[in-house]
Amino acid sequence: MAEVRQLRLGGPEAPGAAREFVASVAEHAYHDEAFAETLRLVVSEVVTNSVRHGKGGGDGCVELTVEAGPHHLRLEIADEGQGFEATPTPGRPDRPGGWGLFLVDTLADRWGVENSPGTRVWLEMSPGSATA
Repeated sequence: MAEVRQLRLGGPEAPGAAREFVASVAEHAYHDEAFAETLRLVVSEVVTNSVRHGKGGGDGCVELTVEAGPHHLRLEIADEGQGFEATPTPGRPDRPGGWGLFLVDTLADRWGVENSPGTRVWLEMSPGSATA
């Protein structure tokens, strides 16, 4: 049976809170520190994008759902943003950032973006499948 936990957060502290929340769930469910570290990186990238681009940094909030199943962990990060085209291209040296979806695409087993209403990024990862 899967364990499902949710957290609502916003503002500049949201990525840090999301990292600790996801790592706590993963460590409890899978006892795999390397997996927890990879999840910290992935969730930090997606929540940072939600704060910057999806109204999660102002009066809006980001909703994080973690479902820890027996063989994989599913994350959903939802915000009130207008949505975006999911193009996982690597960042460029002439500008900061831009690595978030590239990292998600590289490290997740499966992932996607749903743009209505708001924006929902979901991803699934299995312990041992990818490490940062």
